[in-house]
Amino acid sequence: MHEAESRGDISDLRQHLQAYMESERPYLDPNLTIADLAIRLGTNRTYLSSLLNKECGINFSTYVNTYRVNHAKQILSNPSADSDKAVLMDAWMMSGFASEATFYRLFKQQTGVSPLAFRREALHSSD
Repeated sequence: MHEAESRGDISDLRQHLQAYMESERPYLDPNLTIADLAIRLGTNRTYLSSLLNKECGINFSTYVNTYRVNHAKQILSNPSADSDKAVLMDAWMMSGFASEATFYRLFKQQTGVSPLAFRREALHSSD
């Protein structure tokens, strides 16, 4: 295969991956694996891993958890939630995280603030 064809295939897969993640939201499944995602995209695990590492500069876990954190941010920004405690629980349970501890750690790692601080800032800025 020529390099140009390979670049086109990678670009196509990258676009397909992004569209699939946004439309089907497989990241909401806490048991999602790279092998599962590769099958759904009609490729193989190695090719998908290579795409993420070389083209996106991140590994599978980081890629998926970015979508999860973004999903949690939407939930946390909802002003109609009953209580902070309830919305925090919803945020981690409905965003595909396997545990509450993982949710808190990755959320703070990616945003620089705790989920509760993010929620309070989001609600304050929407006033």
